[in-house]
Amino acid sequence: MRQRWDRWQDEMVGQLEPGETPIAAGRALVGTYAFVIVTDRRVLWTGSLTPPTGEQIAFDEVTAFAEGTFDGHRYVLALRHRPLRFMAHVARWNIAWFHWGNAHVLRKRTETRFGFSRAGTEAALALRQQLASRELPTLPLTLPKQPARQPLLVVLAAAPIRCVAYWVLRLTGRIHAPPRRRPILSRQRLSRTTSRRTPPGQDPSAE
Repeated sequence: MRQRWDRWQDEMVGQLEPGETPIAAGRALVGTYAFVIVTDRRVLWTGSLTPPTGEQIAFDEVTAFAEGTFDGHRYVLALRHRPLRFMAHVARWNIAWFHWGNAHVLRKRTETRFGFSRAGTEAALALRQQLASRELPTLPLTLPKQPARQPLLVVLAAAPIRCVAYWVLRLTGRIHAPPRRRPILSRQRLSRTTSRRTPPGQDPSAE
């Protein structure tokens, strides 16, 4: 995991423009775990669900922001900005009300949330300071509602329906089964197994 963070940091530093000053960097939750760099011009981040060049929001495109906490201590900064296109994680297959699989699509959005472990992290403080220095209006933070739990009947019916859908997609060539891994059997273990099955005094090669 440490190597991944270091690689993301190197990728973000390489995206800085000439004359752009980095202020702080750190980890944040932007849809998924990501590495964030705050500069004097914009905020950049990259993670497992972002393109290789990462994502960015220029402070000149931000129109307002909101801040607050959730889960008792986690700090959230929600940036309202002009419509921008970002990579989004969606389900790959959708049949009725069942959704599964992983896919990525480009979608427009006007709000981006940055979640930090606490309000005192360097990246959170730098981002809050850059937004406040531009005298942007502050809005109340509205957290998304948790999705309602599915009824028990739907949960019980999901297994056979998903099984049938899986085999339909596999037989039509839409998905492929993962390759089976052959068990690794060492020569020492193989010799022990052969000696147990071979009667004493009999040559195993004679079989």
